[in-house]
Amino acid sequence: MESYLNYINSIAENEAYWDDLYNFVINPNKEFIKSNFDPENETLKSIGIDFFLIASSNQKVSLFRCILGEKLCNNLKKDITKMIKEKNQEINGFLKNKNSVYLISAKYILPTNENKKPVGFLILGKIIDKKFINSLMRNSYMEIKENIKITKNNLFFELKNGNYYLSVFPESNENKLYYVFYTKDINGKKIPIFEGSINRIIWQNAKQTLYMFQIFLILIFVGLFVATFISMEKLFSKPLNDLINRIRKITTQKDFDVNVKDKYGSKDIDNLSQEIQNMVNSIKNLFEELSEKNQIFKIIAENTPIGIYIFSDKFEYVNKAFEKLTGYKKEEIEGKPISIFMAELDENTRKKIYEAVKRRLKGEQFKNEFQAEIRTKNGTKKTFLVIANTIFLSGKPYGLGIALDITDMKRLEKKLIQLIEKDTLTGLLSRYAFSREIEQFVQLYTRDRKRFFLLFFDLNRFKNINDTYGHHIGDQVLKVIANRLTNILRKTDIIGRLGGDEFGILITTYSKFEDITKILEKIITEIEKTVNIENFSFNLTTSIGIAIFPDDGTDPETLLKRADIAMYKAKDIGRESWRSEAVFFSEDLEKKIKEKIDIERELKKALRENPEEFYLEFQPIVNLENLKIEKVESLIRWNSSKFGKTSPEKFIKIAEETGIIKEITDLVLEKSLSQLKDWRNKGISIKMSINISPTEFKDKDFVSRVVNKIPSDMRGSFSVEITENVLLEDVNLSIEKLRKLRSYGIEILLDDFGTGYSSLTYLKKFPLTMLKIDRDFIKGLPEDRDDQGIVTTIIKLAQLLNLSSIAEGIETEAQFLFLRNAKCQYGQGYLFSKPLPAESVEKLIIDGYLKSVKLS
Repeated sequence: MESYLNYINSIAENEAYWDDLYNFVINPNKEFIKSNFDPENETLKSIGIDFFLIASSNQKVSLFRCILGEKLCNNLKKDITKMIKEKNQEINGFLKNKNSVYLISAKYILPTNENKKPVGFLILGKIIDKKFINSLMRNSYMEIKENIKITKNNLFFELKNGNYYLSVFPESNENKLYYVFYTKDINGKKIPIFEGSINRIIWQNAKQTLYMFQIFLILIFVGLFVATFISMEKLFSKPLNDLINRIRKITTQKDFDVNVKDKYGSKDIDNLSQEIQNMVNSIKNLFEELSEKNQIFKIIAENTPIGIYIFSDKFEYVNKAFEKLTGYKKEEIEGKPISIFMAELDENTRKKIYEAVKRRLKGEQFKNEFQAEIRTKNGTKKTFLVIANTIFLSGKPYGLGIALDITDMKRLEKKLIQLIEKDTLTGLLSRYAFSREIEQFVQLYTRDRKRFFLLFFDLNRFKNINDTYGHHIGDQVLKVIANRLTNILRKTDIIGRLGGDEFGILITTYSKFEDITKILEKIITEIEKTVNIENFSFNLTTSIGIAIFPDDGTDPETLLKRADIAMYKAKDIGRESWRSEAVFFSEDLEKKIKEKIDIERELKKALRENPEEFYLEFQPIVNLENLKIEKVESLIRWNSSKFGKTSPEKFIKIAEETGIIKEITDLVLEKSLSQLKDWRNKGISIKMSINISPTEFKDKDFVSRVVNKIPSDMRGSFSVEITENVLLEDVNLSIEKLRKLRSYGIEILLDDFGTGYSSLTYLKKFPLTMLKIDRDFIKGLPEDRDDQGIVTTIIKLAQLLNLSSIAEGIETEAQFLFLRNAKCQYGQGYLFSKPLPAESVEKLIIDGYLKSVKLS
């Protein structure tokens, strides 16, 4: 019995086991059976269980193990399946099947996740035998009830709340007194468990003797009759009445120290009294054991620093820690309704607590937790974290709660929130607080059906200030900008620093839509004013994105995201114009940004997993005097597995914005070097140029990376193409980088010359090798007089500075003849050749010159 109960308890406490069992019922599998149940049933034998059965809620048996013989097992399976269908609930008790009696336990198969419903039952059982009965009798709670039914022919006792019965009765044909111990099975039927007999006084013989003597000796008969009556009273009625009275006293007063007499004058009644005494002693021992366990619980509960309480609709028990937390004594709490601590709670929280108590008292097992503000006895308010669970005591459901004082924690939380609401550098609202302001205006303006504007902006090329002058200078710049914006904005406008050099402004009041344009102009004007920090001066520009509520979004996250999208579009425009720009969000913008994100993701994936998607094409650079190919420009191409052939203008721009350009530059260098080596091995001598992104050139490790990748014997064959505008961002640093490259023999080609803002003063300081005339000046030749003058001037300027000149975008022979006559040294364009694979360029180089172009 003990091993059986221990096994059931261990299963009940093993949450992982129930999760596995739950999944097995839903999806039966052999692996689960193999790992959890011994096919040879050694597990059943070792723990004293004769059978178990796993069934789903629709009575489908998933697993049945039985060691009682085929016929018994088949009958059991049939009766248990029927019981599941009829009862459909957890059951512990006896089951009578044919001529056998079994002790069974049916448990719901329910996972640890309280939101899921049971999917079936786990049923375990053991056949009743004499050894088991003896164990049961030693460990049972047996109490004789007061309402003893006594008739002329039998004495009937109800034990343990009607679950056990003791019947004592005479048999008509035998001179014996029988007693039978019964119980009820799950279906309410009485089951005899064990029985015994008592020799009774054969008073029938005495009666016959009296009849024989009554004729002759009436007085003797009367005397014998009286003697016999006294003997019967002494030997039968009085002993039984005495036993009944003592058992009644044990039942009503729970007095287990009442001893049943050993000697009643009858051996059989003495035996019966001894058996009853044994029962009483067993029950007494059990109660003492329970009392000891209860004492252990009290010791733990009373000495823990955590508030513990047991409740129904009122407080049943509280420990010392709970008294200390609330300031109330135990007697002031126990027996009081749970509502005594709910005065400070809002109506919604009170309602939820009452609903949870109601569910729990119906026997529903679940755990809930909540925070509650409670006023203690001395009037102090404290915040408690309350966690409650369902427990069962003597089969009755209660709540077991623990209460933790989190007042200090909540106070700290409040301070932390206050800290994160302000940006520590500028004093503006933090991103968290700014988002909360947006949320509040969303709720207010949704009700009032009004609009507000969200401006999201940053400072263009601010990273260069941090990288070049240090973060302490950058922080000072941000503080100046924050102060300026605060001073020009109205009290109704809300400004926050969203991170780094990013800011947000809420424009919540305006008389007409055009007012926003004036506000934008004021913001741009303030930002573009020169910022003087220590001995440095900075001229900044900004990119502003604008989203409108509710047109562009109805929640802070969406509005910020879409204003951010518009800002990036403004940044793209500003990158070309070098001015501050402001852009309103549109769905078309969002579509382009999503496309941009897709390209970025695929670009990273290709560089990491499929670098073979990238390949080079080479466009010849021709000596205009003799039409020989002396140089080639190396150009990266991407044949994406998702997008197909993708324009460099599209993916290079994204690579620059995301920093991936560094990996692409490395890839171009490696592939260009490989091709140059291949041509050298074939006896082809040619120079190669590669384009360097402005983002790459500004990287502090740019020069060392390029030099380390190009072997010393090949550096003289390499040139890098750099746009003039990037050189002007930091002239001194640019000059230093260019001189290092030249010192290693690498040529410098100034790309798109004429489109930027370089002056002769700066131009003569840069250690350049060639000037590349932008195609915009070539396409109007030879008809356009302005283009003629610009191109001729650039060629002469190159000659004065001892630089080579290259014209790009040559498409007609007229353009070619004009440039050659103007003494331009090199040219490239579709007239000579479009960008080609290495094999095709190699053929052109071997031919020596371009036969398709006439020299005159």
